[in-house]
Amino acid sequence: MTWFPPPPPPNGAVPTFRLRRGIDGSTAAILLLGLPRFLLSFLVVLTVMGHVTLPGEQLIVFGWLLSGALLFIRPVERAYAQLVIGLRKPTPSEHEQLARHWRTVAGAAGINPNRYSLFIAQDDRHNAFASAGHIVAVTSSAFKSRHPHQLEALLAHELGHHLRGHAWVKLLIRWYSWPAALAGRLVMVVAWCVRTGFLVASFVLPRYLVGAVLMPAVVVLALVFGGMFALALLAFTLADIGLMFLERAAGRIGELSSDRTAVHLGYGPALLEVLRGWLDEEGNRPSWHKRLFDTHPPLDKRVTALEKRLGTAPQPAPPVQPWPTAQMHQAPPPGQPVRFDLPPTRYGE
Repeated sequence: MTWFPPPPPPNGAVPTFRLRRGIDGSTAAILLLGLPRFLLSFLVVLTVMGHVTLPGEQLIVFGWLLSGALLFIRPVERAYAQLVIGLRKPTPSEHEQLARHWRTVAGAAGINPNRYSLFIAQDDRHNAFASAGHIVAVTSSAFKSRHPHQLEALLAHELGHHLRGHAWVKLLIRWYSWPAALAGRLVMVVAWCVRTGFLVASFVLPRYLVGAVLMPAVVVLALVFGGMFALALLAFTLADIGLMFLERAAGRIGELSSDRTAVHLGYGPALLEVLRGWLDEEGNRPSWHKRLFDTHPPLDKRVTALEKRLGTAPQPAPPVQPWPTAQMHQAPPPGQPVRFDLPPTRYGE
């Protein structure tokens, strides 16, 4: 498909640069924080392959290591968007309208708009989001907005997530974390079964038989799952809780970075309108524990950062000038008539 340059961005601004894909500090931090999950998943895969006899075990492990690249193939991305996230393809009329706004945003960044797939999420909230490597979605409420420049501001913000690598790195970490997550749930299920077995046996069997019956089962489970492996899994699980807070903090920094990308593309004032509208709807600042778990920074913080970057922050009122009474009552020099230097009125009289 031939790509024709889209119309210029709003306000007549002609881009003099071209944004390129890369990673910022937020993406690098999320990658480093996701490394323990990847290592634990790799340990789970090696442990399973060590207890299961299958032909080509090394090829299976090697295939798992390379499986993350499949997530960014366009048909796989579209299937992920529709089956996992629950997005829908826009109708032909919706796609024509949405693609027109997307071409304007992509033209401001100097990139090919056809590299990305557009979707719609059935949601009453006025929002948009980016996922995988080439997925851009807007909510049905945002699509029906009467302010196209606000919709383009949201698209510019999501383009910032793609250009800075925020979207693909989160999907990649989520993919390589599922073996460790599955093993953690399995260990918790086994621990619950053992505890329940002890409680039930204590009511049914005499106490001296409880240990004789259940202790061999515990030893067998320890041999099957591996005592050192279970301890390592527990340690990594506890550490993962702390890493989760750090990852969300890095994600909040990434949101501010995407806001700056929207400003670079000329959509700072429009994005500021959107954020102020959300701030008016939500009202008070969220509690500290909600901010701790949130993936987005507080709206007032984003609004303040945009105002400073755009130079639209409220300025303090100028000091009140004192009334020039000294000039009014100052005696004139000898030989000159008396003259009153009154300040001008509001009408210039």
